[in-house]
Amino acid sequence: IIMLFIATTLAPIHTSMAIAGGFVLPEGVAMISTEDMGTHLLAFIIWLGAHILPH
Repeated sequence: IIMLFIATTLAPIHTSMAIAGGFVLPEGVAMISTEDMGTHLLAFIIWLGAHILPH
């Protein structure tokens, strides 16, 4: 369950990277996610820190 939560939380980052790389989202697709990203705990901790710490 934690892996799915992390992957879903990081979906906006995956979507932004895909669009920046020229990928066109198919009709009806709002976000891109991957279960593999849920295993990258360090990336999630960095993302979490960026959203918790004041800018």
